[in-house]
Amino acid sequence: MIDLFLDNPQGEKKSDFRKKIRQLLSNTEQFKCFTVGRKEQKPIALIVYDRSENGELKIPVFRFRDSKLTPTVLRRCIFQCFSTSASEQRKFTRISETYLEDITIAALQEDSFLKTEDGWLRANLAIMQNAADISSYIFNICRESGKGYEKYFPFVNILANQDFLSKTELMSDIERILYPAKIADAEIPTFIIPIQSWFAKDLFDKELASEVLWGSKEEIALKREVVYYCAKRAMQAPGRILWYVSKSGTGKNSSYTVKAIRACSRLDEIVIGRPKELYGRFRRLGVFSFKDILKIADNDLNKDIMAVKFSDTELFKNPIVLEDIKKILGRNISVQSSSKIATENFKILYNIGTSNIIE
Repeated sequence: MIDLFLDNPQGEKKSDFRKKIRQLLSNTEQFKCFTVGRKEQKPIALIVYDRSENGELKIPVFRFRDSKLTPTVLRRCIFQCFSTSASEQRKFTRISETYLEDITIAALQEDSFLKTEDGWLRANLAIMQNAADISSYIFNICRESGKGYEKYFPFVNILANQDFLSKTELMSDIERILYPAKIADAEIPTFIIPIQSWFAKDLFDKELASEVLWGSKEEIALKREVVYYCAKRAMQAPGRILWYVSKSGTGKNSSYTVKAIRACSRLDEIVIGRPKELYGRFRRLGVFSFKDILKIADNDLNKDIMAVKFSDTELFKNPIVLEDIKKILGRNISVQSSSKIATENFKILYNIGTSNIIE
């Protein structure tokens, strides 16, 4: 580990790095040290979690070895860090690693980490509230001085301004910056989209992937931005997606709940075009073969279909079955095509899906 991740270019001393790693490894109550990579191959990443503070997940070691997969693994690990922090009800993630590569700094900035005196800081608020309530929540957090939290003060005024709730791109961007926070009264369109479990396992559902001998497709499963194809529908981006996972594509029964809403994603972009055009553009971000895409277009090369680009999927703790969905919406929904739902209904569905108890 020392030889693989020592930062010689930035003048790090091997003895200093070895001493640091040994200290972290010896205190298992405070630190969790782990590597990321393929089995029986040299690891790509070395990461350490420090859980000594309730409000933050601190990361004193965050190092990546150069490889073909490094850019993808790096972005997945960043997402995993602040998702883990949020799932543990921590409000912030702080990466205090001294020796960061330029590629890592660029990725942190892309993911809305802010530079502070003692590292890179990101808010990750696991809340679903109206904008005014989130504004008050952030204001109370920012009052704690000396930690860099005051950098989030600008969001206090933005979220307190009711005129901004109708600005979809602004509200969607704030949800991205504060992920997994959801602004309950923002005018962000939300759609329930059906997807076969066979495709869900590759695009976002690690639980379904675990049931298949060969799991999900590695490179796609690691990506945070992926594409799903469907028939042309009345949808717009940015927005939110609630994924309704239908029966198993293998025809086998699943030990996990299917025929249910299992996840929530950010809807980033919608592109309408012909099968060959979309396949060429998004081939590296999807799991559909050209044959699959052509089938969506009824085997018509000249028929327009839709590519739905989405990112940062949050798997629900409590999948919501169709009967419960109908009760919440007060109407039937089609499990063959997308359905737009009201903001109030999204709030209910999201809170049920992410909470520990189904109400």
